[in-house]
Amino acid sequence: MKKRFLAFIVSVFCFLGLFIGSSFAADSVAKLEFANFLPSNNPLGAMLEEYSKEIEKRTNGRIKITVHPGGTLTPAPQTYDSIIRGIADMGFASLDLTVGRFPLMESLNLPYGVKDAVMMTKLSNAFYNKFKPKELDEVHILFLLTHGPGIVHTKKPVRQLEDLKGLKLRCPGGYIVRMVQALGAVPVVMPMSEVYDSLSKGVVDGIVATPDALKFFKFGEVVQYTTNNYRTAYESTGFCGMNKKKWNSLPPDVQKIVMQVSEEYAGKLAKLWDSMDQESIKESGAKKHTFITLGKEEEERWRQRIQPLYDEFIKEKTAKGLPAADAIKFCQDWAKANQN
Repeated sequence: MKKRFLAFIVSVFCFLGLFIGSSFAADSVAKLEFANFLPSNNPLGAMLEEYSKEIEKRTNGRIKITVHPGGTLTPAPQTYDSIIRGIADMGFASLDLTVGRFPLMESLNLPYGVKDAVMMTKLSNAFYNKFKPKELDEVHILFLLTHGPGIVHTKKPVRQLEDLKGLKLRCPGGYIVRMVQALGAVPVVMPMSEVYDSLSKGVVDGIVATPDALKFFKFGEVVQYTTNNYRTAYESTGFCGMNKKKWNSLPPDVQKIVMQVSEEYAGKLAKLWDSMDQESIKESGAKKHTFITLGKEEEERWRQRIQPLYDEFIKEKTAKGLPAADAIKFCQDWAKANQN
């Protein structure tokens, strides 16, 4: 009788222990510091804050995220390293801010004729899932976001290759510099914060950027022309990642929710970016900004000028042991199969 009673008591305590343990896990809160280089007044920055709130909501408060916008927690180029070191638990920034750090991901900078952020974001995430680049192994990638075409905006009209000769164009670094050079212009690498004054003072003659920059960075006030060079436009990819130790500490059900929300918001952010581009184009057109569309023959001339860059990229990255040829082919095939 005593043995049965003892067994009963033990089983009760075991049950209570399990209940208390699971209750504690359900009630515990993971507090995350999110470094976002975009300011809150930028629509994309505001949506990243919405993304954070949605994670909190769907996890029933088991995750609490504090967003630090505008690079206030860590400078944008240091975001990736700050996540690794735990200065930030999460972070969002552009991979192109640290040229050479993510060599295989630079495949996505080259033009593939994709005309919007929604499709480029799908391509970048498909690319990541296909190749799982080791250069991104040190953080847990939540999603990638790639903008639409970065095209030419200038103070003087550019209707043909010859019009680009000698023009000083602000651009990001890396292979985008080579693209600008191949087209005959002079690349100038500088922070976006310096571009408006540089354009207004004539330090640079133009910029390669997404159309939204005309409105949201006010570049439309100091440049009067945009050339829609879609087949030779660059792309830039941003990442949203989490510290691996922090990620591994989250229960599987919470991880699943975070990834579901992340996938949804990659699409929402890309769609928003496209709408920002269109809004900027519409408002700039209403202010007599001139948009120039290249004819097919002229567009082909531009494309042929940058064609050698693909071979250079493959040669250089292959020498580093990277599957560069496969990476370029994957992007080209994906774009051909998916781009309307």
